[in-house]
Amino acid sequence: MSVWVYGYEGTGLVRHTVEPVRKYVTSKMPEGLLLIISWFITLPVYIVTKFVYRPISTVAPTLYKKLPMAAYVKMWFNFPFKEIWNTPYDQLITPITHYISRSDIDDWLKTAGITKYKVTQRMGFSWRIFLTK
Repeated sequence: MSVWVYGYEGTGLVRHTVEPVRKYVTSKMPEGLLLIISWFITLPVYIVTKFVYRPISTVAPTLYKKLPMAAYVKMWFNFPFKEIWNTPYDQLITPITHYISRSDIDDWLKTAGITKYKVTQRMGFSWRIFLTK
């Protein structure tokens, strides 16, 4: 079995900026309004992804790895605008989000008596847990 969770580690920027807005404002908005707002959020993200991050990743890969959220943004390189637009919309509409630390994952597995597992970090902001019998 595999499990994916938002990680506590690597999400400080999101937890301290996006999370309060999502919790108190955007998760309570009408869907149509949030679609419009997320479109305007996506536009600069799309431009920076295609015309800043992507060229830097090719010309200066060492520098690219130092850019904020580089691993995460890289997955968008070949995505069309609409696909990228789904991300802020999805993050802003969700009524509840939990960010789980690696130590909490280990505690959960230990408490459940699970000994055969592997935990890996994905793109620096989430955890994947692989369990075996």
